[in-house]
Amino acid sequence: LPRGAVWPLPAYELALMTAAWLAAHETAGVELALATPEAWPLELFGRAAGDAVRSLLDEAGIAFHGRAAPDAVEAGWLRLDPDRSIPADRVVAVPRLVGPRLDGVPQTVDGFLLVDDHGRVAGLEGVFAAGDITRFPVKQGGIAAQQARAAAEAIAADAGIAVEPQPFRPVLRGLLLTGTRPYYLRHNIARGGVADWAAEAPLWWPPAKVVGGRLLPFLAELTGDELGAEPQPPPGGLAVEVELSSAPADDGWPDEEAFELSPGRTVREVMTPDPLVVAPTLTLDAVAQAMRERHEGSALVVEAGRLVGIVTSRDLVRAVAFDAPARVSTVRHWMTALPVAVAPSTPVAVAVALMAEHGIHRLPVVDRSGPIGTITLRAAVRASPPAVGLGF
Repeated sequence: LPRGAVWPLPAYELALMTAAWLAAHETAGVELALATPEAWPLELFGRAAGDAVRSLLDEAGIAFHGRAAPDAVEAGWLRLDPDRSIPADRVVAVPRLVGPRLDGVPQTVDGFLLVDDHGRVAGLEGVFAAGDITRFPVKQGGIAAQQARAAAEAIAADAGIAVEPQPFRPVLRGLLLTGTRPYYLRHNIARGGVADWAAEAPLWWPPAKVVGGRLLPFLAELTGDELGAEPQPPPGGLAVEVELSSAPADDGWPDEEAFELSPGRTVREVMTPDPLVVAPTLTLDAVAQAMRERHEGSALVVEAGRLVGIVTSRDLVRAVAFDAPARVSTVRHWMTALPVAVAPSTPVAVAVALMAEHGIHRLPVVDRSGPIGTITLRAAVRASPPAVGLGF
């Protein structure tokens, strides 16, 4: 499992089902391992569910390598980080998700859209989104169905239909295939509502992979299944105690303390201070004029003292290519929302790695007071030790 936006369940299923196949065919001499940035198995579903899945992995003889970020396959080894590798003859990776670039729509650096609890896209009137394209950290079909329902109710209310739209309050349900007995996982991400469980008995009906309040009845009608009431958790179920927020996992600010003990030069030493700062409501022609006067290739977009985006000369070229009226179109529609940013105490080598990973050439530098500078790839490379590899 790589870092970033992923759906982890298939990796666990592949490992468990492979182990079951090997056992059924009495195949000896094969070792299986699962490497993931998670602290414990299926961390998304909470600690109790993770303990249940760890037991399944242990029973199947699958080694678990947590807090690891698989990086590369090199000569029969899977490199997890600079100081840790595991032997690997075959490696299967779950893809990291990125969104398609949508011109005129504010997106994060990975292409995701910022939406509220009713699916409204930030800064765009009458535009809604649901599913994997949103910045909600869980990428799963059942979650997408719940987001779509909230958006549909909001759209109906806007159209004058007498309905009170309910906000998106996610409940995560996962069916884990193991090669033997399946495991049913249910986690209430929002506060209140249904209980959380991990059990071998079905927690919803029919026990499909993708679950949705409107989706399941539709699928059941197509297949001829009878829905009935949702089953109650069985006595042997495990309560999941960990709650997840429906907000993104971080607050958008880098951890100032995270790199204090790291060696080498820091971003503060090589950054360009006093960055060009603009408001999201500024028009494209105004920001282009400001960038020309300051001889800058980018501007940081700040709202209420907080970094909300970055607009570059490349963004302005895109807007011109799509005939966006420069005197009317605003920065908000063409910026990269919630860009990758670093704290001033971040090591320069870390900044280089971030820019290489995301394919960008400059990073905002922020502290708790807001943006204080920018660091470019050229300046970072010049300040990095020769051992730093960019990968391009």
